[in-house]
Amino acid sequence: MDRGYLLLAILLHVMLFTTGCIDTSDLEGEENDLSPNLSNSYNGTLTLTYSKTFPAFTATTTMSVKVQKSGEINIGSAPPASWDADEVKAVEDSQIRQKDSGSLSITQGSSVTILRGTDEFVALDVHVTITGEQETFAWDDDHKTWFSVAKIPYTVKDPMSPPLEFSIQEAANPFSGAVMTHTAPQGLDSTVTYTWKLFLIPGLDQEG
Repeated sequence: MDRGYLLLAILLHVMLFTTGCIDTSDLEGEENDLSPNLSNSYNGTLTLTYSKTFPAFTATTTMSVKVQKSGEINIGSAPPASWDADEVKAVEDSQIRQKDSGSLSITQGSSVTILRGTDEFVALDVHVTITGEQETFAWDDDHKTWFSVAKIPYTVKDPMSPPLEFSIQEAANPFSGAVMTHTAPQGLDSTVTYTWKLFLIPGLDQEG
């Protein structure tokens, strides 16, 4: 494999390693009634799935969510999720091997409910920290072995900027829930995808 092509591919990979952050709209405004009384109370789950196509892996963590009719929201703790992937792919007339290992953690802040007309929403203040290390190897055909050409530690904070806003009506759909997702390029024809999914089950109208 041409060394110049390999170095260019690795450079593009490093340059394209992006958090893919999404800006959310300011919750303050006349159209937003913050922390209103809701039509119901809810129990449910909030799940984050972090995945990559090369090397392929998926890491998932889930936390409990309780939404009171009064508008109060409680989010449970999320266990950390980790991955350790190692994969080889063909590039031009040779092959590249990449390893990726790391973990993600989630902390919670103050979440609110929102009323816009008759539509109810939750804005969940959850913060994600992803830490890991990528190592890229090239194949030495003369010596029939892999050699490391780049080892890159990385940290990604809040790949989808909080607060995460979900429609309560969509979240209460038992077949789909409410979903927020974003995919970002990572070089070497790889992508990372962040997916949040909120499921809510209507509960009793009174507090509890």
